[in-house]
Amino acid sequence: MNFTLGLDVHKQTTAYALVTEEGRIQERGEIKTDPKQCLDVISWISKSQLVIGMESTTFICPLYDTLNDAGYKVKVANPVKFTESPNQR
Repeated sequence: MNFTLGLDVHKQTTAYALVTEEGRIQERGEIKTDPKQCLDVISWISKSQLVIGMESTTFICPLYDTLNDAGYKVKVANPVKFTESPNQR
């Protein structure tokens, strides 16, 4: 099974949601903005089965570097280029 991990990274905390390929939320929570805690959340998932996405902010660099160096596929999105959803109009 493949998963997507969405991260909302802030200075002190990071909210996360782990979503299955069917779109079901497998797990969600909040951790300290600490690369080791993030690795603990995803340690049971094969690297080939996981894509991690996060918004480009000031606080993502240590987390991005750790996840990327550990062999995870990490995608960073520019929030300016997000398309509005119909509910935001």
